[in-house]
Amino acid sequence: MPSTTSNFDGVGNGFVGPSGTFTVTSAPSDSNGAVGPNHYFEIVNNEIGIFNKSGGAIYGPVATNTLFTGFGGLCEADNDGDGSVVYDQLANRWVVTQFAITGASTTVHYLICIAVS
Repeated sequence: MPSTTSNFDGVGNGFVGPSGTFTVTSAPSDSNGAVGPNHYFEIVNNEIGIFNKSGGAIYGPVATNTLFTGFGGLCEADNDGDGSVVYDQLANRWVVTQFAITGASTTVHYLICIAVS
């Protein structure tokens, strides 16, 4: 196994980033992250943080549903967590998912929200 090239604390209880302080609001913490060419993108429950490869926080912690601002609907309104992020190295893009269930009804059912950079 190759040696670790960088090691730093990510989004966790008490993490302070450019957008404030993160507090764990759900259990389990459901951490998920992915590494791209220049950044590490992490989701914990219903908030995201983006770091440079040296470990410096450059964005976050902010609600995951901020990625859907301007699109309307439950993906913009709900921030229900269990997010996931992957970096698609062939297409050079990020793919982020999260549930939208709080505002579900008999006409608008539960959703999985998908954002692609």
